[in-house]
Amino acid sequence: MFTYTFKKIALTSKVTVAENGSPVMYAHQKIKFKENIIVYTDSSKTAQLGNLAADKVIDFSPTLTFRDAQQIVRFSVKRHGRASIWKANYEIHDPQGGLLYKVNEVNPWAKVMDSLFGEIPVLGLFAGYVFHVKYDVTGANGEPVAQIRKMPAFLEGKYEVEIGHTQDPLGILPTAVLAVLTRERSRS
Repeated sequence: MFTYTFKKIALTSKVTVAENGSPVMYAHQKIKFKENIIVYTDSSKTAQLGNLAADKVIDFSPTLTFRDAQQIVRFSVKRHGRASIWKANYEIHDPQGGLLYKVNEVNPWAKVMDSLFGEIPVLGLFAGYVFHVKYDVTGANGEPVAQIRKMPAFLEGKYEVEIGHTQDPLGILPTAVLAVLTRERSRS
């Protein structure tokens, strides 16, 4: 099980990713016109795993491409433009453009209510305890792979990702989920 913890009080996204309680990744987004998220092994930022960079400067649904520390493309994440206005839908592709995974929001009303409740003065501080967004991750052939759930948290965004029995042979799912969650948090 992976846990993604987003700092709420920060100028840009700062995320700590832990697997079964042990930190495995740390990411932060640079302040630029073009989205760029640098992924490290830990919060000390000594070893860079790679970066997620958008293909366009300002776009409704950019493609985020993950390049490892050697600048080799490992995967890309694309949101379904207009189809994702109401209900988030993402596709994760291999370097050749083949579909690996799909990520679909389960209940779009949960995200709407979470955003609205979060805007209420004082009560908005407790928004993390009320509405919990969920996403299903499926393989290219539709078999369930993982589920992403927003968890109760105070002054931070916390998500749990439970990967099912299907293996992640390329080991890209935790980083791809990081890309999806970062995009979704910027939308709400």
